[in-house]
Amino acid sequence: MALDLGRVEDAWSKCSIRGFLILSLSLQIFLLVFAPFRKKTAKKWMSFLIWSAYLLADWIPGYAVGLIFYSPRQNSSDFSLSLFWAPFLLIHFGGPDTITAFALEDNALWLRHTLGLVVELSATVYVFLSPFPEDNRLVPPILLLIAGLIKYLERTRALYLASLDKFKESMLWKPDPLPKNGKFEDEHAGEVEQASFDILHEMCTAESLLPRREVAINIGDDTMEPLGEMQLVWNSYRCFQVFKGLIVDLYLTWREREDSRCFFLSSAPEDSLRVILMELNFIYEVLYTKVVVVRSIPGYLSRAIYLSIVICALALFVRMEKDGFPPVDVVITYILLFGAIALEVVSLLMLIFSEWTYISIQKRIGRTSGTLCNYFSRILNAVLSLKKPSWSEHEIGPGDVKLTVFDTPVLFRRWSESISGYNLIGYSVSQRPRKIYKPCRGCFSLFTVPRQVYFYFSKVKFKIWISLKKCCTHSLDLGLGDFLDELIYVSKNPLDKKLWDFIFKELQEKSRFADYPETIRSICDARGCWVLDRESEVDCSKLLPSVEDVEFNKSLLLWHIATEFCYNTDSDDESSPAVIDEREFCKTLSDYMLYLVLMQPTMTSVVGGLFLIRFRHTVSVTKKIICRINEEGIKAFAKSFFR
Repeated sequence: MALDLGRVEDAWSKCSIRGFLILSLSLQIFLLVFAPFRKKTAKKWMSFLIWSAYLLADWIPGYAVGLIFYSPRQNSSDFSLSLFWAPFLLIHFGGPDTITAFALEDNALWLRHTLGLVVELSATVYVFLSPFPEDNRLVPPILLLIAGLIKYLERTRALYLASLDKFKESMLWKPDPLPKNGKFEDEHAGEVEQASFDILHEMCTAESLLPRREVAINIGDDTMEPLGEMQLVWNSYRCFQVFKGLIVDLYLTWREREDSRCFFLSSAPEDSLRVILMELNFIYEVLYTKVVVVRSIPGYLSRAIYLSIVICALALFVRMEKDGFPPVDVVITYILLFGAIALEVVSLLMLIFSEWTYISIQKRIGRTSGTLCNYFSRILNAVLSLKKPSWSEHEIGPGDVKLTVFDTPVLFRRWSESISGYNLIGYSVSQRPRKIYKPCRGCFSLFTVPRQVYFYFSKVKFKIWISLKKCCTHSLDLGLGDFLDELIYVSKNPLDKKLWDFIFKELQEKSRFADYPETIRSICDARGCWVLDRESEVDCSKLLPSVEDVEFNKSLLLWHIATEFCYNTDSDDESSPAVIDEREFCKTLSDYMLYLVLMQPTMTSVVGGLFLIRFRHTVSVTKKIICRINEEGIKAFAKSFFR
């Protein structure tokens, strides 16, 4: 029996179009629900899924439009519903509200998205023109085409406003021009020039002429009254308005710096942490979502028009005669229509119960006291209180130190609640990084793995990753060495509450002296000198050269190794709880600093290439020393080093 390739191609075309339509809608649902989890968890697999869905959500609609574009139309009865499907793909190009860009560089591609709009719109219009229906069935697809155009323009504008150039331009003040009066300019030109010079001179010397201000706040007082949800959200929004300029290298004014400084000096550590988290959440949503476009009068109007258009298209399709359409195509069209409405309704609910709505209500309450606003404010206050961080006590390993760490349910988190770490000695001896055991909570507690089983399988998984890395780097040479190093040797553990309190109190203490530019500069340039100078019981003069007289990257490696040695040779048996806590602080911060320099070099001032060379040289030397000692782990290496 001969195979009819034409019929096979025709069947594949029909099935593939339907399949890609459903897949495109599924990706929109996935991104709407799970894109916010990108900031809630540090799991690599979740980031990979979101990244993959983000790329596919751009590629699949374009591919599906191409399939419709090239689909056979000599017998158009089976393909007449492509008039409905093509606009839906344009809607999917607009993407969900929860993600418009995966990286900051994506925002700079707004012009390419504009060109993509022209191309996709042209292809969709072509689908409309051939075949051309003879009755009024063209009205619903035209409505959907307008809806798709609205969604695509929303995303393009969101990318444009979040691009760094436009973001910076939006924060620059427009200068007030002089009156357009020739006589005034002629008579007062010299006075204007002298006044301008005086203003510039005053601005340049303002910092040194300011009187010294003492902030009378007891740093060690932990009994500060906690702030309410409304105060926290409002203060975080004010901080966002002040500090967002730092993203594009704009400087703070003296008043902005003093206001933020006084606020954090008078705040409790937990309240300050929540303000910072909300502030970072505002920044994330401005740069990576549609919140700026939606939170405006044109945005509200476009959303109302879009939802009305889709509902009208659904009503017209329900009343349309469907005898000539295949039942499967009718079902798919209903799925697409109801899916578009459901996505919009969920987006609207997420928008309503967000901090941005809270800010709008707070501004309105500041002007008028409406009963409805106050009532809705209480509802939002209850919703946002669910996102309050929670803590619980967990141990690092079997019989190891217990820490009070973040333990907020993933659904209510504002960030990943974890701190990363990278250990040079552990990397040199291929030792598994430290991992805090956290059992599942709530309804997921049934799936909790016993502690001993958890640590056992962690060791097995680590050995599998090591074998995979050797295979990829030595046998296949796929260039995955750095990627696998991050997966294998980077630890991501929940942040210790005591560590945050310690860091915040240290920053508060230093901020008390930050009155003059010279003092601020000396505080920022200090690399442990203050600690060594304050240590009166021990002569630390021999340690100062290793901090002050060496480059930062060399000093970082040196003190990282020293911290690791001291951590593994010190005993917990005779130490007080405060000493044990400080010992853990040193270990965590040391690993975190090395992680920043190696894995996130853009966040530090270290020259990445030079540090990487020095790091690899140190690793090679460490491996040689370990081979001569006996490969018994970090503790044996450290103890033998001090013999």
